[in-house]
Amino acid sequence: MLADEPTGNLDSRSTADVLGMIDDLHAEGTTIVLITHEGDVAARAQTVYNVTDGQFVGAGTEIAK
Repeated sequence: MLADEPTGNLDSRSTADVLGMIDDLHAEGTTIVLITHEGDVAARAQTVYNVTDGQFVGAGTEIAK
């Protein structure tokens, strides 16, 4: 599944609902590619790819600061 800013402009309850659905899909074996600017959303991922100025600047489990 490709999700570009799936929680952008959502209230906290809706954000939790959407992330719960994404977690459920992942638990069922669905590969998720999620693009976000939200650090708390990115922190839920197994692998994080950081992009700055259109260039990959890091990959792994750490979120670039």
